[in-house]
Formats: sequence, structure tokens, C-alpha cells
Amino acid sequence: VAVDWEPALADLPSAPARPRAPVALERDAPATIVYSSGTGGRPKGCVLTHGNYLSQLAALATLHPLEPGDAYL
Repeated sequence: VAVDWEPALADLPSAPARPRAPVALERDAPATIVYSSGTGGRPKGCVLTHGNYLSQLAALATLHPLEPGDAYL
């Protein structure tokens, strides 16, 4: 069943955004775990670090230079 997501979001309670202070992290600190069902067997998770994402950003920036105001997610 397909559902238009904008009306569904209107029903959610809104919470005020709280600004957070930046936190220094090491490059080898875990950033996320990506899970995949793979092609067989049990699902597996791969830990990606902040360094992984910084390296990806550096590689992508050579192809698509970033400018002030750009966002990377």
C-alpha cells in the first residue's frame, strides 16, 4: 500500500529543535552500522567509522567540488 508521506508527517507531534554543542570524535570512532541481508545466510553488519565518511567526502569532493552552503549527508 502506497501512502503519501506529507499528510502522515502532519499527524506527528512536533518537538522543538535543540541545538547541540559540537563533539570531537576520533576518525576510528564508529559512525554507523550498515546491515545487509546479503545473498544468503544471516544478515550481516558492517561498522563504518567517521574516517570512512571523511574519506568518502574527500573522494566525492574531487568529482563534485563543494561550495559554501552545500550539505553532505
